[in-house]
Amino acid sequence: MQQKSYYSFYKILITITILVNCIGLFIPILRNDDAVLYANIAKHIVLSKDWVNLIYNKLDWLDKPHFSFWVTALFFKIFGISSFSYILPGFIFHLLGAYYTYLLGCCLYNKEVGVLSSLLYLSAFHLMVSSIDVRAEAYLLGTIIPASYYWLLYDKSTKIKYLLLGAFFTALAVMTKGVFTILTIMSGLLSLWVYKKQVNKLFSIKWIGALILVFVFILPELIALYLQFNLHPEKIVFAHKNVSGIKWFFWDSQFGRFFNFGGITTNHIYDYHYLFFIHTFLWSFLPWSIIFIFAFFKTIKSLFIKYAINETNKIENKNNIVYLIGSFLPTFILFSISDFQLDHYTNIIIPFAAILSANFIDEVFKGKSDFLIFKIQNYFSLILFFLLLFISFLIITNKNFYIITIICFIILFVSIILKIRSGSLNYNLLSIGFSVIVINLIFIFTMFINILFSKYDEGYKIAKYLNNQKGLPIIDYNLNSLTLEFYAREPYLRINNVAKLIKYPGPYYLIIKKDEFIKIKPQFNKINDYKIIWQTIGMPIDKVVRNLIIDKQQLIANEYIVIQKN
Repeated sequence: MQQKSYYSFYKILITITILVNCIGLFIPILRNDDAVLYANIAKHIVLSKDWVNLIYNKLDWLDKPHFSFWVTALFFKIFGISSFSYILPGFIFHLLGAYYTYLLGCCLYNKEVGVLSSLLYLSAFHLMVSSIDVRAEAYLLGTIIPASYYWLLYDKSTKIKYLLLGAFFTALAVMTKGVFTILTIMSGLLSLWVYKKQVNKLFSIKWIGALILVFVFILPELIALYLQFNLHPEKIVFAHKNVSGIKWFFWDSQFGRFFNFGGITTNHIYDYHYLFFIHTFLWSFLPWSIIFIFAFFKTIKSLFIKYAINETNKIENKNNIVYLIGSFLPTFILFSISDFQLDHYTNIIIPFAAILSANFIDEVFKGKSDFLIFKIQNYFSLILFFLLLFISFLIITNKNFYIITIICFIILFVSIILKIRSGSLNYNLLSIGFSVIVINLIFIFTMFINILFSKYDEGYKIAKYLNNQKGLPIIDYNLNSLTLEFYAREPYLRINNVAKLIKYPGPYYLIIKKDEFIKIKPQFNKINDYKIIWQTIGMPIDKVVRNLIIDKQQLIANEYIVIQKN
């Protein structure tokens, strides 16, 4: 097939993947984890009209910089407070990352590699999930990749446009996650300078000026931290007074996480190991992990092939390889030796892996390598597909799901065979298409499971119920439910002490576990005029997953009651 045909086929697959990914925009955010926590902090910004202080549960919150919360709060102001308006900005930054992955692929290689890089990025499983389970990494993809692209252009051509855009996107990345993001943004260029013996560029006025401009652009973050923390030494943060927000931003939030000290630490240090991110990255980059392994080692091998000085294209190709490996490997190693290891950290290096893999595929298509990899990729995709069916049989009882899935698979299989026989579809191109379809099916299944979770998340169910009742304040007694706090339209308050609860004036709704209520009922009876108006069951999501697969009849649920105090 002609390169134009490849390009058109990639665009079709990209369109399909984006449309499937859009399903996640309409899925509720559930569970007591980071996504709902961040949504509640942004919700407080909107309700309090305080864009300086990050507050959670009436306490000053110091864990992430402000940028992602400001963006989310802005979308809450425009579209209202909902899961859709929480996910939408992160999804937009995810797509922005895809677009700049395309531009970076074009800049390093050609248009075909660029569009294929974007396809691999958009269909990488963990990026698809992270685009709707929005955390800081979704925003980082839409800031780190544009910054890397513009700094690469700025290195080649000193234009004000590249300088301003490079500094702007770098500043956004720093205001999202901290100064360590500069390592990922600049490590490719630094590796290239070392390789070309141009390290002196680092100390040139051109690049020192660029760094100064980045720090000018992060002034909003520094000002906000100064106003919230440095200006108020009396505030207690991490059990200490005299906490400097600016010091935390430049030191504790970065080196503290790296060496596992400071206010935010992990208790999982002994469960993790230096190889953690190897298997984590491989499942995160599904279904392209097999291709990446081939591409990575073949690319490394090509660095040691000697070329004549006049073979300009091959020399330039080596430079591109050094840039990509230099962008991927230092961050990967940094994560691996860190004491703080979380699976979503790998997201920010997937774009560079996508470009590396896309160039490898492009070279295979041009006859510069064998086609065995695509046979392996097809078998691997089939394994993923049948694994999906197997898990579906364990969890889903709806027969229509299986009938529709099998019919779709038969239609897909028959159309593929007909296309191959007619000569209108290249087998190797088919391998890519089939892999994309399979990963989209897995993503749809993941979203189906997320909808299933909503039947068990007690906070989400109680909020939906109360939003249709008389508007009264809501008291959460020892539940600490993030989903109840986010989805509830009325004022939400946490109380963990029965004496304080008894003194709290009505009217209000009290949300409490049934067994907890039995314990405090003798004291609670001192309060007159209350009644139980609703009961439901719920459970932690991890128990839902485990029990749905192992034993559907043994779902361990907790009973919750809603009490109205007049």
